[in-house]
Amino acid sequence: MTGADVTRDGTEVFAAVEEVDRDERSGEIRGIKVRHGRADYLVYLPARLFRVDSDKRITLNPDAPWDDLEREAIESNRIPPTGSHVSEAGRTAPAPAPEEILGRSPGMPGGYDGPSTS
Repeated sequence: MTGADVTRDGTEVFAAVEEVDRDERSGEIRGIKVRHGRADYLVYLPARLFRVDSDKRITLNPDAPWDDLEREAIESNRIPPTGSHVSEAGRTAPAPAPEEILGRSPGMPGGYDGPSTS
């Protein structure tokens, strides 16, 4: 079920399941953590707010307060508001040349650095 599409009305996909919370004894689903679009946070949805259509699709109940859940999570500092958690990490090291990782291709000279001939 991880990776399943989350829809509001059975058609519009707006989130994806990142994690499933199951009861250890019964295996019953207690809730799911979903990522809305490309958000950098997850929102927990209790099982009463959705139905499982299949391993690949989950539909929110019409009365599921998605906006309220997302707002509550942000206001309680369980998830950061967009951008406030970003910090400067500095420059990254340059990537190695492909030959350093893959080795040299047969037929290519050791110092070849010309344009592609294709």
